Amino acid sequence: MFVSSESALQVQIAPCLRDDYEDLLRIFTANRQGLAHSNTPACLVDELANREIVLFKAYKDSELVGYFPFEQKSFLGINIITPAYSELTLDFINICCIAELEDEISKLLLEWLKSLKNTVAYLFMLDENSVLVQNAIEDHAFEIQSRGFYYQLSLPKTKEVLLDSFSKSRKKTFQRQLKKFEDKMKFEVVQGKILGDELEKAIADLKTLHKLVFPDDSAMLPHFESLDKWIRKAFTDGSAFFVRSREIRTGEIVATELMMKTKNSIGLMQGGRKIEEQYLGIGSWQLNQTILWAIESGIDEFEFLFGDQEYKRKLATLKRDAVSITYFSSNRAKYTFKIKHRLGKYLKFLR
Repeated sequence: MFVSSESALQVQIAPCLRDDYEDLLRIFTANRQGLAHSNTPACLVDELANREIVLFKAYKDSELVGYFPFEQKSFLGINIITPAYSELTLDFINICCIAELEDEISKLLLEWLKSLKNTVAYLFMLDENSVLVQNAIEDHAFEIQSRGFYYQLSLPKTKEVLLDSFSKSRKKTFQRQLKKFEDKMKFEVVQGKILGDELEKAIADLKTLHKLVFPDDSAMLPHFESLDKWIRKAFTDGSAFFVRSREIRTGEIVATELMMKTKNSIGLMQGGRKIEEQYLGIGSWQLNQTILWAIESGIDEFEFLFGDQEYKRKLATLKRDAVSITYFSSNRAKYTFKIKHRLGKYLKFLR
């Protein structure tokens, strides 16, 4: 048990267990501001069971009030701590806690990290405006680095208001993209508690089409084995759905996107499409159709998530920075971590 001298909170570092699920989900559900993958605590237990997933759990008066899931790895005698669910997360990784305790718990997390020996803590994809990042900035033991941008589109109530918000050229492009496949493709939304072959086929289409666009290098590809189970769980929870483009003439699915949702937001997760010349522009057509469907469905926000692609810059109304926090307990830990990163990039190049 780790206890701060300046806090009434206590911290327990413990493996993630099924018994934690209800308490974690209560805090997680109350905490999230935006999108996140399906019931994160359940996913941690179900999908990451073969990895060393550990919870930083904060207690107040014996009640669990906050947690941060991390994975511990070892390299040349140095422990490396990273967020546990980095591959599937949608929102910026952050500590989950009861809102009024966020500042206190984030300071306690940072204090605990600084108490560790022979350790590198690498917390990436954090919202630059989060309490955790602001506290790390004030504590000079932590290195803060920019990692790119996160884009979001605030949705109006009607299609007309959306078009009026565009510049003349952007409006013309948007309408031209919509017309390109209007008589060739049918836009479909697959959501709800989909059972049996329909969901299995949708998942198979996602994998097949994703590999066409990303044959060698994709964050999703290493996790294909657990992806089916994870998507089925997300559909059961109502936190995921598919949008897709079906060719009218053949009935074939030629583009698809796995989407995530909360009550007021939807966001792009992973997708794929056919890459032949006749399908050039199908991704833009499907994206525009999804945005219009979201407006008709009364959704407030469309999340483009991490990445600085041109189409996001043109459509988004909000941009924020993603940053990383790194803590090195010693110079040896820093140099070892840098060696590991260089080796990782070199081995990836060889593959």
